[in-house]
Amino acid sequence: MASLATNDYVPCGVWRVRGQRNTLYLAGTSHLVTRDQIPFPSPFYAAYHDSEEVYVEIDGNPARVSVGMMFKMLKWIRSHRGDFICPEGRTIADYLAPGTVQRLKAFYGKDYPQRERMTPLLLAFMGGLEALANQVTNDGGVEDVFTALARKDGKPIRELDDSSVDDVAFNVLDEMVLDVRREISTRGADAVVEENVLGEKKPIEETVWRAGDLAAVEREIEETRRELPGLYEQLGPERNRKWLSKLKGALHRDKNVMVLAGAAHLGGKDGLLQLLRDAGFTVEQMYGVDAMRVPGSRDERQP
Repeated sequence: MASLATNDYVPCGVWRVRGQRNTLYLAGTSHLVTRDQIPFPSPFYAAYHDSEEVYVEIDGNPARVSVGMMFKMLKWIRSHRGDFICPEGRTIADYLAPGTVQRLKAFYGKDYPQRERMTPLLLAFMGGLEALANQVTNDGGVEDVFTALARKDGKPIRELDDSSVDDVAFNVLDEMVLDVRREISTRGADAVVEENVLGEKKPIEETVWRAGDLAAVEREIEETRRELPGLYEQLGPERNRKWLSKLKGALHRDKNVMVLAGAAHLGGKDGLLQLLRDAGFTVEQMYGVDAMRVPGSRDERQP
């Protein structure tokens, strides 16, 4: 990687921040990447190899799931029981057209009896979550590659988030439930169940993180602010400010570190890059080789 473009190097989603005695590499990531996006741009690997520790938002190791989090999830499910479970004596067939019910029976097979007391809202909500969970399981995110490498190489993995992120996660789930309810109210239960449960599941593909395209990142930030005004502050700026203290602490140590955070946390006036500049640090975007982006091509994205 280099701090300047060359004939072969293009801008990438990694920034270098100099401490007094060390270097921090801030890498903007996607939490969901399809396998055809590997290999990542070369500065991601160069930053990893030049670092002794790795920071991620949350360590995705299943062993890290706490008992407390499981109890919170059970409490959240119980709080939505009226939304999720049909009243006594009723089943999903009372809310959907016969044709939709037949397709659900064929789709779920022998598991259908376990689902027939669920409301259309829960079926549609779970359909969206299951599609997301399957992609996470099958593909994962950029950070999963480097946490796996860190475990193999014995590099410490540290978390940016603290336990308060659990509350943010449940607020996101609440917003997802509200969104499904609005869709059902607008389009009807059959259409929403067809789409979320029976429809084709297309993988989520995000690419702006590769190029460190801050203009595109800021457009995504504005979309989140517009669509989720109640959650925007908790999801982005509030967490960024908490993370900044950890980044500043890392920059006053002797070890080089790699920080992997969703690209949406980097851009904008409340993003990590601006917060680091405001704190007096110099931030440089890195350039490198990206097999998916050829220098000078029409597909190349400039920051």
